[in-house]
Amino acid sequence: MLLPKQSMKSDDIYLSDIVQAAQTITRYLRGKEMHDLESDQMLFDAVVREFQILGEASMKLSIKTRDLYALPWKEIIAFRHVIVHNYAVLSPTLLWNTVKK
Repeated sequence: MLLPKQSMKSDDIYLSDIVQAAQTITRYLRGKEMHDLESDQMLFDAVVREFQILGEASMKLSIKTRDLYALPWKEIIAFRHVIVHNYAVLSPTLLWNTVKK
């Protein structure tokens, strides 16, 4: 079954998605420690999903918009690729260290 084509989102919507995903990650991990990511698969999966959204939206931003913000865009997008294509290397430690950067 083919999915309907999505209309092109504007950079403002992608920026909103990025901010929302970052805030959600922060909320999920407030008061948590790395051992919580190790012991709670649902928490781990939820944080991974938000990173995926953050990376996907970052990847779709125009270069012009990315240039307006001093963020490590290449690293953010590369982390999204790890999550999607090399998910076997994901660990609570890698996730925790990424959040704490």
